Amino acid sequence: MKTRIIGHNIMNLFRKEIYDDANTTVLRGILRLIANHTEGFNYGNVNWEIDDQNFKVSEAERINEDEQWPKRSNPDGQVIFLDPEIYGGTENNPAFYILPPERDGWMALMDIVFPEPNACTPDVDKNILGIKNIINRASDSYEKLDDDPRLFLDPNCDNETPFAKIHSRESAASIEALVYVICRVHFLQYVLRTLSAFSKITPSFTNNLDDLFFEYVVQNMKLQMIGNSTSIGGRSFEMSDGDEYAPVPRYWLLFLEQCVQLYVRMRDNGKIEPTDDEAAAVEACQEAQNSFIFPTSEEIAEEVDSLASILQTGSTQKLAPYGIVGKKSLYLLFKPLRTKKAREKLILQRKMDSVLSVEDSCMVILKYFLKQESDFIADYLQTELESNSYFSDGLVTNLGEHFINDSDFMVGIGVPVNVGEYINGVITNPLNNSDGIAVESSYPENGLFIFEKYVRISPKDTSLLGDELQGVVNLGEFYETDFTEYYTSTDMISDHFGDLLVETNDDGDEELSGESNGISYGIRISYLPSEGLYNDNISFLESFRDSLSDGEKIKLRGLHLGEQVSISVPGDYSDLSISRYLFPLVSAEIDLPDMTIEELGAIEAGDFDDRLIDENNYLNCLKRKLLDSDEYKLMFEQLIPIRRHYGLISVFVSQSFINTIGSSEDGYNIYNSFKIGGGLSVFRNTFEDWDKEILTKTKERLKRLFLYQYNISDELYEDGDEERDKNNALKELFKGVKIDFNLNLKWWKRRRRIVDVCPDDIGET
Repeated sequence: MKTRIIGHNIMNLFRKEIYDDANTTVLRGILRLIANHTEGFNYGNVNWEIDDQNFKVSEAERINEDEQWPKRSNPDGQVIFLDPEIYGGTENNPAFYILPPERDGWMALMDIVFPEPNACTPDVDKNILGIKNIINRASDSYEKLDDDPRLFLDPNCDNETPFAKIHSRESAASIEALVYVICRVHFLQYVLRTLSAFSKITPSFTNNLDDLFFEYVVQNMKLQMIGNSTSIGGRSFEMSDGDEYAPVPRYWLLFLEQCVQLYVRMRDNGKIEPTDDEAAAVEACQEAQNSFIFPTSEEIAEEVDSLASILQTGSTQKLAPYGIVGKKSLYLLFKPLRTKKAREKLILQRKMDSVLSVEDSCMVILKYFLKQESDFIADYLQTELESNSYFSDGLVTNLGEHFINDSDFMVGIGVPVNVGEYINGVITNPLNNSDGIAVESSYPENGLFIFEKYVRISPKDTSLLGDELQGVVNLGEFYETDFTEYYTSTDMISDHFGDLLVETNDDGDEELSGESNGISYGIRISYLPSEGLYNDNISFLESFRDSLSDGEKIKLRGLHLGEQVSISVPGDYSDLSISRYLFPLVSAEIDLPDMTIEELGAIEAGDFDDRLIDENNYLNCLKRKLLDSDEYKLMFEQLIPIRRHYGLISVFVSQSFINTIGSSEDGYNIYNSFKIGGGLSVFRNTFEDWDKEILTKTKERLKRLFLYQYNISDELYEDGDEERDKNNALKELFKGVKIDFNLNLKWWKRRRRIVDVCPDDIGET
């Protein structure tokens, strides 16, 4: 009874103390991982110049007829001379290509995110946005879609409810593509803001991020899209609410509606297996759709009168809710068109009210699409980062696997290391001290995780073996034991260990029952609390120690190892006297194959790593089993949520990193650097003027594309932003013009520089 009560108190200790201690350890470990990632914070500029000597074709190259094109200016030169028969010029003055220098830091990240087009791979996405990927998915959908049959019904019939917009196959495929690209662009802006972290730990929902970061993106996406919803060509988009007019987030609500409509279509086509949350969200949207009420003829007539009043007063700004800027307002002189517009406006208003009533459910579906697009971006980043020598080393693509394979997080990883005991700053492990070497360390200020290897032995007859060879057993003790001293050498393991039995069923067939043959290799993650927590609870932990027998202390192996105790069993256990408290959290075990007792006794150190299962060693198999176990997911996805901590840190980096760039200490404080007569400023620091928003114009254009496609069946629909674009036509005309001269080159050499050269043609990969 005493042991059971103290065991309950141990759980209370974990909940109250170790929980905070362990979560702080994980959080600090991830912060340290990102902070030590210097490439995520370096500017990475390369001061690189080429002088005239690099453009001279050497005498040796002219004379040597066996020299093959292309030719370098020198063995490590950046200038590559190209075959005159292909690229023009002469052997003495050939065309050339300048290899760009490999950059590091943010300059390299920009090359990765938005690289120069590659003439050799026209069918591959040119940058992280991946438009070809989206076009291919939408084109595939187009081939499988049919026109909505409601297209052929009377358009004045009540047949378009919320989440059931009538689309042609072209319109449906276009809306699908726009949902993908809008989600990808909005997610991408936070990837760019967080590249200092995401270039170390990729932004994959599948492996690294959890719902926290996507909730952050969705909430900010909502604010941005609402900000883009309340105007149409600079005019307020308002809906009447009694006698009041209030802005309505038209773009945001219609986008949510189309996300749900697309999700349902994909679910019905078998492309999506909804989660419980997604299924509940769709059900809520379905209920809102079922309760939708179309406007009555009296309500439409009243709206027609209101529209007529607007036309009479000339208040064209109030036409925005009808999708008219003003240029096409003359068409409303015709009563049938006024009636049509009035009816469409009422239905649109009620549709948006319906979507607004289930906004939270719609956002659950939106997060599904964001997660899908995040995996494309994560895969792109991973591929490109792995191809860059500055980023490939130490890139984390799976945070869970990294957690149990990185000594920054866990002691005992990599080269076998003894951990668990602290003897004058030296760590040793009571479980696998035969497999490793001692390493210097101090007692952990914040606690640490420990990766341990062991053997579990479960004899049928517990009286034959001592306590040190039952339950969780030290590897060294296991390797040093000759089991033929206890059992007949020709017997099998399963004869004396475990619970496996061969029984004959009613049909006379033999069947194997039981769970284990009794001897398993195992690994576990344990936690060593901080020194402060240990000191604060020392009296309680000593009471727990005193409640255990010597045999129980050996079986637990590290749950308690405190003051010196006398153990009357074979073996040297003096190390128990100087150990601290180690709390096992999760474990995984795999049975050894059934073998003779003689073979069991002949197993030597190293077998743990050398023994194979389906061409994988036991250690790798055990790690995979551990990561896939429900216990691990409960511990490290719920209680100590590794991905949640990374998401939290990513939000912090996204909010803070860009705002730290360009401080006065960095030399950016150059306001009014040149004034005319001490008054008018000619030059301003544009970086300081930047509002720190990313892809603003892209998001605005996507809004107009989406609303245009949504209203494509409305022949009177206008978008006032098109007028603004016409005013910017001259700016757009020169947008793609670049001056790409190397001023160090002579004029007759500039004309021979080739830009779009396939890497294969110059022997590069």
